[in-house]
Amino acid sequence: MLRTKQKRPSGSFLFGIIREMKIIWISILALITGVLGFQAYKLYNQGQKYTEELVKNEADYQDLSAEEARISQDVEYYQTDENLSKELRSRFNYRDYGEELIILVPEE
Repeated sequence: MLRTKQKRPSGSFLFGIIREMKIIWISILALITGVLGFQAYKLYNQGQKYTEELVKNEADYQDLSAEEARISQDVEYYQTDENLSKELRSRFNYRDYGEELIILVPEE
């Protein structure tokens, strides 16, 4: 009788385990890559939101700086008694003792 050589099952078993390990490692790496990609996407969106907020805050800062400059000029203007008196007279019909108020009405 002729004897045929049989392949040893231990070698195919070892290669099967190695192949399964490769599939597991590739799956794990794909999962990690997906999670990292998602986190990078979230960080990018958050950065865009903060950039828009920064632009808005800078515009608000410019507006408030202009308003502060205007208020500082008004405070400086009203610190003199002469200017304060002038504004009180024009806005509130203020008059000093002994002064009379004359209101002129235009003719129709």
